[in-house]
Amino acid sequence: MLNDDFLTWCEIATFMTPLFVDITSLSTAIALGVTLGCWLPRVSFWRRSDSTKRVTEQVQDQDRRQARHSLQQLQSLAVSVAAQVGQHSERVQEINSELTAGAGLSSESVMAVVARLIEANAKMQEQLVDAEHRLEAKAKEIESHVSEARTDALTRVNNRRAFDEEMHKCVAASGSQGRSTSIMLLDVDFFKRLNDKYGHSAGDEVLKAVASTLKARVSSDDIVCRYGGEEFTIIFPGTSLSLAHIAAERARAAIGAMSLQFEGRPLHVTASVGLAEMRPGENAEEVLKRADEALYVSKRDGRDCGHYHDGVNFVRFVPRSTTPDQAPKQADPVPPIEPSAPVERPPPATAENGDKPTAPMSSDSSTGLSNRAVFLEDLNRRMSEWKRGGVALSIVLMRIDDFGRLGGEDRQRAQNLVLRACAQFLRATMRKMDHIARFSDDSFAVLMPTASLFNAVGVAERLRNAVGRCHLPFKESTLGFTATFGVGEATKGDNAQRLLQRTQQALDAGVAVGGCCSYLHNGQNTVCADDYLVLEDSPSHFAGTTTAAK
Repeated sequence: MLNDDFLTWCEIATFMTPLFVDITSLSTAIALGVTLGCWLPRVSFWRRSDSTKRVTEQVQDQDRRQARHSLQQLQSLAVSVAAQVGQHSERVQEINSELTAGAGLSSESVMAVVARLIEANAKMQEQLVDAEHRLEAKAKEIESHVSEARTDALTRVNNRRAFDEEMHKCVAASGSQGRSTSIMLLDVDFFKRLNDKYGHSAGDEVLKAVASTLKARVSSDDIVCRYGGEEFTIIFPGTSLSLAHIAAERARAAIGAMSLQFEGRPLHVTASVGLAEMRPGENAEEVLKRADEALYVSKRDGRDCGHYHDGVNFVRFVPRSTTPDQAPKQADPVPPIEPSAPVERPPPATAENGDKPTAPMSSDSSTGLSNRAVFLEDLNRRMSEWKRGGVALSIVLMRIDDFGRLGGEDRQRAQNLVLRACAQFLRATMRKMDHIARFSDDSFAVLMPTASLFNAVGVAERLRNAVGRCHLPFKESTLGFTATFGVGEATKGDNAQRLLQRTQQALDAGVAVGGCCSYLHNGQNTVCADDYLVLEDSPSHFAGTTTAAK
């Protein structure tokens, strides 16, 4: 009888062991699924706090509903399996009690009890298999949902959400592993004009073709994303600037070589590119800002080209004297912002003309900015629009202090260096619609449509502080300089001449007290910017003026 009991318990253990393994595996899978379900809402709705491009509330609500529904289903499945396992455990315990209490049971009775145990095990096994199938289906659904949440619906490449997440990983890898990462920003040239001429359907086809071309021209490790509108990004993980700029130029040139047809009409597009490598201790916003500045330089340099920021200077991918097929592996550096040849600056974009180019405008040979005559012409036009009921209009004049004494004996070189640096500060600070010009030998002018006096004063102060902190490499030392600012806003009865005179009076008032300050003219008299800003109750909200133009 002892041998029979021993065999019986061996048989019971044989039946029970795989079942408990299955129960343990399924419980682990369910826990993983619930964890994934809880994590999903955070993935779906995570955003950079300073992001300027957010999805609509409707899409957010839909994501929340889908995530909540998936989580509820997983939780229901976990509760159901737990209940079934509990019932099975109770049933097994009852059978075990019968076997323990019935020491004198016959072999037939023991086998009957074991048969009941086998039946219970089989039923439980069926329930576990069914639960596994449901869990597998739910896991695929969640995987699909997560993938869709990271994919741009039109172009089928990664979206802005995926870009933010990947950048977060790259920043972490840079800090913990010292791994290089390069970031490229790409903008389709004159995309608004294409939309206006051929329609948005044509624009959509162009965006899809650009996305497909970019994916085909980079490696599988590189991450192509649609950043928003006609802008794309490529993250080059583990790739230094010296290699990334070659891949970036190859991808950019491939867009210009695309053969596109829309409704029987050929379409040709080009792209401008900016590239930067993440430096030690740099966050995502900082490296992205440098890539954005490099993109802006490419647009200023005539579009259909690429530049990278090497930490100090902006370098063109391919010098003007070569073609893409002849491109060297390492482009020659060029001075900051100074184009290889004078560039004709298009008029500032407005809500009315967007990216549409008009007649060419003359530029200052030292900085590539508009000259005084062009600025005055645009000011007259803007004032005429303002008189017909336009919104606020302000002017900022910037004068370099002690310009004639810069650099001592090597004055010309020092002055050119400072002029280029000031042009860089202005380009990086002002909006796309603002008109920046070289106004005189030692001064610059900025025309700021839609900017109130308070907004313009805030921008002037930020520029003044930034210039004061700048120390340029010069000879065996550094060269520091400061600037004085005058600000004026168009008021009732103004014309272009009167507005410019009042702004010049504000600048003269700042120069008279020793420079390195900002003054404004409020329509009645000149006021120090420090006093004016203290008196104002409302905080500065003209955040757009501190963003590099797109």
